[in-house]
Amino acid sequence: MTTILEVIENQLNNNESKCAFTYLSDGETAQATSGLPEIREKALKIARFLPKQTPVLLMLPQGISFIEAFFGCFYAQAVAVPISLPGKNRGLDKLQSIIKNADVSCGITNREILSKLNKWFGENKLISKIRWILIEDIERENTGSLTLPELPKPSQVALLQYTSGSTGNPKGVMVTHENIIANSKILQTFFKNTTESVSVCWLPSFHDMGLIDGVIQPVFGGFHSVMMSPLHFLQKPIRWLKAITEYKATYSGGPNFAYDLCVDRIKDEELIDIDLSSLHCLYNAAEPIRHSTMQRFLDRFSSVGFSENMLLTCYGLAEATLAATASKLGTKPPIIKIEREKLQQNEISTAEKTSFIEIVSSGITYCDTELRVVDPETFNQCKEGEIGEIRVSGKSITAGYLNAPEITRETFINFKNTRFLRTGDLGFFLNGELFVTGRIKDLIIIRGANHYPQDIEQTVYSSHEALETNNCAAFSVETGEEEKLVVVQEIKRTFRRNADYESIFYEIIGE
Repeated sequence: MTTILEVIENQLNNNESKCAFTYLSDGETAQATSGLPEIREKALKIARFLPKQTPVLLMLPQGISFIEAFFGCFYAQAVAVPISLPGKNRGLDKLQSIIKNADVSCGITNREILSKLNKWFGENKLISKIRWILIEDIERENTGSLTLPELPKPSQVALLQYTSGSTGNPKGVMVTHENIIANSKILQTFFKNTTESVSVCWLPSFHDMGLIDGVIQPVFGGFHSVMMSPLHFLQKPIRWLKAITEYKATYSGGPNFAYDLCVDRIKDEELIDIDLSSLHCLYNAAEPIRHSTMQRFLDRFSSVGFSENMLLTCYGLAEATLAATASKLGTKPPIIKIEREKLQQNEISTAEKTSFIEIVSSGITYCDTELRVVDPETFNQCKEGEIGEIRVSGKSITAGYLNAPEITRETFINFKNTRFLRTGDLGFFLNGELFVTGRIKDLIIIRGANHYPQDIEQTVYSSHEALETNNCAAFSVETGEEEKLVVVQEIKRTFRRNADYESIFYEIIGE
């Protein structure tokens, strides 16, 4: 099977799918559950309203309507463009950049969102030119009998996954149907998913991890997925653990900050009815993975059924569709201690009684994925234990960036007849495992020593109880003569009125 739509048709024809999506409207209450037949029917209905092989904005909130519209794009052979909902005072620049870059003329939304768009941006020429298709109007239409249209070819672009645009204009990663199938197989291998699996996902559907793992993987594997809004998780992290308990989830996951948030915000009395023993996998991905965070989470929640063998670490990026490596399921991810001074010189030396940094393995490759670590200047392959740029090849590597040929040529390169993705990430191999140390562009060089911002940030926010975990930014500025370090750190709300800022400052700098 070469497209996810073929997977759907095969599952329905053979009655082998247990795929269903349950959406928790407030993070706790099941608003609706839709099985694969209902999702397919709605998707086919939506497809009738969409232009073929044309980018279509998906501007819908988390939920089943988003899933139906997403697959509706696939059935129409349109190109899905999932995007976060803009606010009155945020997101407009990114939205305009995407509309312009993809030459978007059509979008799917609902009446409430369209009303807000008209109120906030009604005079905007780029937004006003879009033909908006409303979910409510499609539901009222009598389209008659629904027949299966011609399915897309594997090489066709299925979706545009836009980067954040935090350091420039967002780039549209062109993900083909073949890419989606290839990465779905990898994820299924990572997590050992079957039709008996149950997923709980609060990750946003417009983001690659929430989309590929949270939406496509349950369809590919034919199992039940329970979804909630990211906002509902952030408001009350206990909702994540409650959903895992209630639906006996077998796997779930999120970025490193989510685990810190659970430890910091969940109260002991909220754990009375929590049971995490149904999990066989809880993955950590999308940001630097902290051993200290993983240990805190294990220490806090081992009493309610969580064990270290459930932890799985992953590495990936949108340009590789999603996942590239993962640790071995059922085994605690390896952790090594590296001398801090050696790491600053781009060298690896196992720490003993000196200052050290703990680095968690991001695992190994699976299926057809090939990974190399090379010197970013000479392009020579690094030896084991040498830091270099991580490069990835395989069927998951996407088609490039939309309307950005120069950046595409720089990022997606051919080496010895193999197409590789230059990730821009730094790392090294040790005992066959990948250890990620940071990003080339983020590297801070002070007086000839290399510093990774995430390590500086962790050192800062761990130095005093008044400092908010994960709410720190380290970067450098040019002063004319030398590069200098700048650190911005948030104070916890409960400490702001009476904080001894001088004392906190000296704790941060170690004096």
